[in-house]
Amino acid sequence: MKTWIYILLLFPAPALFAQGIALEEMPFEEALRQAGEQKKLLFVDFYTGWCMPCREMARRLESEQAAAGFFNPRFVTVKYDLERGEGKILRDRFNVTGIPSYFIFAPDGVELYRRVGALPLEQFIERIAAGADPRNAINTMEKEWSEGNATRERTMNYLNFLIEAGRVEQSIQVAAALLDKLTDEEKLSPLYWPAFRDRYITPSASPNMLFLLEYLDRFRENVPAREIDKKIEENFYPLNGFLAGHEVEGGLPLLDALQEIIRLYDLPDKARLDAKARLARAFVNRDVEEITALLERHLPGETLAPWQCEKALELVAARGDNAARSRLARLAKQLSKDAGESRREQINRLFREFL
Repeated sequence: MKTWIYILLLFPAPALFAQGIALEEMPFEEALRQAGEQKKLLFVDFYTGWCMPCREMARRLESEQAAAGFFNPRFVTVKYDLERGEGKILRDRFNVTGIPSYFIFAPDGVELYRRVGALPLEQFIERIAAGADPRNAINTMEKEWSEGNATRERTMNYLNFLIEAGRVEQSIQVAAALLDKLTDEEKLSPLYWPAFRDRYITPSASPNMLFLLEYLDRFRENVPAREIDKKIEENFYPLNGFLAGHEVEGGLPLLDALQEIIRLYDLPDKARLDAKARLARAFVNRDVEEITALLERHLPGETLAPWQCEKALELVAARGDNAARSRLARLAKQLSKDAGESRREQINRLFREFL
């Protein structure tokens, strides 16, 4: 007996010290039955074994006392691996499109709420609490909106739930109908910021994005600067796709629009964005001379980051004449000489065809 006590002290069973919730694995119908018997809702965590955000969120739920205090009185809590067993069936049954995904079901199996993506625990609990409120049941809000009975605040609440759930087409439809009824002044309210923040409702170079840029100073009065700056940076993500040689949705017309936005608006990091856009244009056009000139101009001053130039350098290596290759060899030696040890290794790798 003493030996076993000693072993337990050295290697305590995790369950004895767990302070969070228990995400159990059981048949879905059994979970619904238990929820009905206990007069609770059913909380479901859909995950995969390779998803790191899934693991981190599960760790928070299973280890933090705040999770137990909120979930245990209200929910039966279960989990399903979307790539195994019943999880594969439930994935198709409920059209689970992202991971991690979290659902709330009534005991009769009616879906009340879903969200895609992890959050810090405090924010996560806030969203789950809102989703568990009967007034916010997704079918209730959808009925209100479709019948024209939803106030602007309720419509925005509905839109937030659609965004959380990853229901892209519905969120675009609801946002378009809502914003069309607002004056320009009303659109600047923090209430409607989630519509401008969302990447599907407000994609790169879209009318909503142009409105945001046109009224940037006014938005900054109502919305945290970090959120606005993040949204502006997101607007130019397609430049990374062009530079990587990917097939970018929108193609050259989108690149034209992004360059025009950079020209017209006073943007954070405008010089960096302009250099990226010019390099993207030169790369798409397979213009070796322009690529070489841009690299010579912008890499020494770090207006361009070396990693952004990898595919452009490969193009020059494949198509450039001796003069272009010599120019980039000189540039590589200059950059390597001026760089610290870690960056020198990166420079030498990127310019290996020219050294």
